[in-house]
Amino acid sequence: MDEIRAYFGKIIPGGIGLVSYDQYSLGWKTGMEFLKQELENGGFGIIANFTVPFRKLVYRADSVGLNLFEHGEKGSIAVINGFREPLVDHPFVYPFVEFDEETFFPKYKSIMRKLDHKYNFQDKMVVAMFATLDTLYEYFGEEFIKTLISMYMSLTEKLIQDGKEFYTIMLVNRDVIPEGLHSWLVSVSDYVILSKGFFEKEEFYENIVILKSIEHGFNPIVLQIKALTIPKSSR
Repeated sequence: MDEIRAYFGKIIPGGIGLVSYDQYSLGWKTGMEFLKQELENGGFGIIANFTVPFRKLVYRADSVGLNLFEHGEKGSIAVINGFREPLVDHPFVYPFVEFDEETFFPKYKSIMRKLDHKYNFQDKMVVAMFATLDTLYEYFGEEFIKTLISMYMSLTEKLIQDGKEFYTIMLVNRDVIPEGLHSWLVSVSDYVILSKGFFEKEEFYENIVILKSIEHGFNPIVLQIKALTIPKSSR
């Protein structure tokens, strides 16, 4: 993770990092790793979860060593929970339910104001993570995603003007969304990681492409991970 982060260079204020993965990839873990690193450096994290029940989000975070309950108690993380499930009763979890295309952004903006008032974003690095854009696409479609992100970029510009340090990680399973929408997401993002899992000669690999950064002198690079292969026991 440190190696991937180093290739990006300095994240600009209000930067958008797109983590794009396919159905065979564990690329979503990269987003969790980014969040974990910022928390370890004293930052504040926001996870906007729309994809899995909160209980499973806890396990997914724990898979990269990120303990949501521990950071929740410290006041270093908040979860905006948009997964439609019974109320999750934890002080750092903010329910985000009964939304539609018209009410989504006003409700999200309202919760962000509450978080800023409670946790004081002024004196810390804030990293927000959307998990995931493909779920919101399945709810509302392509035009909603484009409108949402455009409005979100306007909101983050206001935060930057107010002196806040802020950047965003957007997770997306690109196998779910149209190719044209994915191309648009890549174009509006300042930093892009693409991950792809594949089989080759009975071996499994994952390629992680650090595709885009606006750091001066940046060049794309490919990192490859090979899965452990356990030989079949001889009979």
